[in-house]
Amino acid sequence: VEEPLLSKLTVSNATSDSISLTWEVQDNAFDHFILEVRNSDFPLDSLVHTVPGTSRRSVVTNLKAATNYTVQLHGVIDGHGGQTLTALATTEAEPQLGTLTLTNVTPDSFNLSWTTRDGPFAKFVIRIRDTYAEHEPQELTVSGGARSAHISGLLDYTGYDINIKGTTNAGVHTEPLTAFVMTEAMPPLENLTVSDINPYGFTVSWMASENAFDNFLVVVVDSGKLLDPQEFLLTGAQRQLKLKGLITGIGYEVMLYGFAKGHQTKPLSTVAVT
Repeated sequence: VEEPLLSKLTVSNATSDSISLTWEVQDNAFDHFILEVRNSDFPLDSLVHTVPGTSRRSVVTNLKAATNYTVQLHGVIDGHGGQTLTALATTEAEPQLGTLTLTNVTPDSFNLSWTTRDGPFAKFVIRIRDTYAEHEPQELTVSGGARSAHISGLLDYTGYDINIKGTTNAGVHTEPLTAFVMTEAMPPLENLTVSDINPYGFTVSWMASENAFDNFLVVVVDSGKLLDPQEFLLTGAQRQLKLKGLITGIGYEVMLYGFAKGHQTKPLSTVAVT
C-alpha cells in the first residue's frame, strides 16, 4: 500500500511567544502526528506535542521571543514513523515601549507621547493617579496606532504618577513606562468675605494679584436650593460685587471661581444670612 502523503507544512501568525502550523494529508491513514519544535541555536531547548491523526493545524505556545525554531512534523502509522516534514519559524521580538515624554503642562492638563520598539499594538492603557491617592485615578485606553494623548480634568499644582502599558493583538502586555508630572499652579485667589449685610443683600469681596485673572464667576445659591442659582460673570479687574434683591432672613452660599488663560481655579466659598 502506498504511504499517504504528508505535505505543505506552513508557519503563520508568529507572535513573540507562539506560532500557528498547518499541513495537508492525502487521507486519514496517520494514527497521530508528533510535532517537534526545536530552538535552532540550542537544540536541547525543544517542545514535543502529540497531535491527533485527524488534525490539520496546531498552535504552539510558550516559545521565546525573537528566536529561530526548527519545526518537524512526523506522521505515525501503526506505531512506526512515516513521513517527516520540516519548516523554519521565527518568533517576533517582545513588544516594548521606548520613551515617555510630557509636554504642554498646564494647571489642569498635559500632553503625553511615547515611542515603541517592535509591535504591532492593539491598544495602550494610560493610568493617571495623584501622588497621594486622594482622588479617583483616571484610566484612558487609546488605539494601538496612537503615540500621543491629551490628559485633562486635572487639579492645579498637584503631582501625578503616570503609567502606560501596551497590549498586542495576541494579548501580550509590555512592561509599563512610568513618569511623574506636577501641574502648574493657578494664581492665588483668597480671602472671600461678606460685608454690608442688610435684609436684601450684601457685598462680596476677595483678593487676587493684579492682572492674574481674565474673569471671575460669582455663583449665589440659597441654602434650601429652592431658587435657581444666580451667576455673575465679572472682569478680572473686579474685587467685589454688591448683591441686591435677595430674600430677607435666608442663608446664601456664595462661590467664587477665577479664570486665567482658559483654566479655572478651585472655588472659594462662604455663607451669609440676610
